[in-house]
Amino acid sequence: MAEIPWWAWIAIVAIIMWGIIMVANTIAQRPRSNDTTATDRDEIERLKRRVDDLEHRLNRRD
Repeated sequence: MAEIPWWAWIAIVAIIMWGIIMVANTIAQRPRSNDTTATDRDEIERLKRRVDDLEHRLNRRD
């Protein structure tokens, strides 16, 4: 261990800290499916209806 240069220790510590931060962020992250609000759900439903309408129009032309 004493033969490793000082700058290598900086890289080693940085990699370990990066790993710890990534694990902590992964553990602390909340599920996204519950984050949608009522207005978001309404907008999603409007967009789904619009897509269905456009698909229906497109299929009528065929």
